[in-house]
Amino acid sequence: MRAAEKNAAAGNRFLERFGRGSISGKYSLGYLLMLIIVVVIFAVSFFTGEALSAQYRQAMGDLLDLNGLFIDVENTNRAVYDYYLYLRPVSGENYRQESATTRRALEEMFSRLDEDYSREVMDLCCMIDTYLGQSEALVNALSDFRSEGSAGDNAALADAYHDTQDTVSFINQSFQEAYTLKLATTRQMQGRIHRMQMTLNIFQIAMLGLALLVCLAFYRKVVQGMTRAVRRLTEFAARVTHQPTLQEHVQIDTGDELAVFADAFNEMIDTIQHQMGQIEEDSRVRGQLQQAEMENLRISAALQASQLKLLQSRINPHFLFNTLNMISQTAHMEDAEETARLMEATADFLRYNLGKVTKAVTLADEIENTRNYVYIQRCRFGERIGFIFEVDESRAGQEVPCMILQPLVENSVTHGVGSMIRGGRVTVRLFPAGGRSLLEVEDNGAGIPERKLEKLRASFDEDGDDGGHIGLRNVYQRLKLFFGEELLFEIESAPGRTVVRIGLPRALDCGETRKGEPL
Repeated sequence: MRAAEKNAAAGNRFLERFGRGSISGKYSLGYLLMLIIVVVIFAVSFFTGEALSAQYRQAMGDLLDLNGLFIDVENTNRAVYDYYLYLRPVSGENYRQESATTRRALEEMFSRLDEDYSREVMDLCCMIDTYLGQSEALVNALSDFRSEGSAGDNAALADAYHDTQDTVSFINQSFQEAYTLKLATTRQMQGRIHRMQMTLNIFQIAMLGLALLVCLAFYRKVVQGMTRAVRRLTEFAARVTHQPTLQEHVQIDTGDELAVFADAFNEMIDTIQHQMGQIEEDSRVRGQLQQAEMENLRISAALQASQLKLLQSRINPHFLFNTLNMISQTAHMEDAEETARLMEATADFLRYNLGKVTKAVTLADEIENTRNYVYIQRCRFGERIGFIFEVDESRAGQEVPCMILQPLVENSVTHGVGSMIRGGRVTVRLFPAGGRSLLEVEDNGAGIPERKLEKLRASFDEDGDDGGHIGLRNVYQRLKLFFGEELLFEIESAPGRTVVRIGLPRALDCGETRKGEPL
């Protein structure tokens, strides 16, 4: 209070010294003081904000560059994997491009370390440099292996590839540590920015308080007669701000412009309140319409979701491309009988997919369709993968939704044994067990890690991508719709063995029809 009184006394002395001229001069002086205060506030706020923004942009730029370098490494490793698996020339070209991009990003990161050194980032960059050297050596060895045919050392290539993947694992761990450190630094910077912002706010409030004191001093000296009317208008405006629906008018009986202003203000309040009522009513009606529309959209989406997911996972463009390419090569290399068999299997497979997607089929149909798929895969992989069918024909009449077996076999090939150079095996079994028809698809691939397996199981009842196993969830959801709670669906995995087991309710005889849920 004493400080405010001292400031007011200083303001009065200032007015007595410089405010003895005309009213226009006093107003000019007051406007000049207010302009100086506004300029000071603006200048301090602007330059402080620019400094804070520059620091924050630099911190975010470091995070984005670090993340971009990690993405480049992943793209390079994806190209290495594709070239190691298929030995296609285009994969080698993709690797050259991706590794060059990664190398440029790495060099730029090294140059930044000269200015802002970080041991974690330096370790990450060194590991990436090591990985680029390993991948370059592996790609060169794969190129030699491709030109020499089977004369190369498969075991050495496999060891070199696993070494690169081990390095990638270390890069992932180092990236997490470096990214966490950078993120912590950014958070500390955010704390400093917040404290500086609070200081700036206090400064702005202080300057505004000073401006208010100047205004009050001039009001007392020049427009003392209008103070009460202005105060009443201000108080009324504050009440209306906190209570927009307040049914009250301000009364000013000065007979001057303030009275006209008060009448206009009252009329404006009436108009605003009327418009607010209309807006609230319109908003309520619009909300009801939007809710109804969203409910319709949700129902429509739920009805089409299963079919859409099946259509998305049913046709693999990469698989079709390789199949057609195989047909073309076979036509040039051997007699027409093998080519005709391959074309017939492909046609039957596609015809089954496109013709029975919304119909119930028997397990015999599913097994026959899967045999066509297996024949195509054998033409593609040769002796690398073996397919075994152990089928109890007495259970083949069970009706199921279309396309439940082939996606499981394809999943085993893609995620299980597809990357194996030799010895891959996929086994399909159908046999009775405890009053059910038990359908199993087993492979001897690398298996699924326990944490990923738990996440996969938990995702069966969810929507969205489950990390590459959309076929499993699709099959589960359609079987669940078809059989209800009687369905048994299990997945087990360990190194060297993965089994998907489906227990179908009461096995039906051939010719029987299930009257269950629609597909």
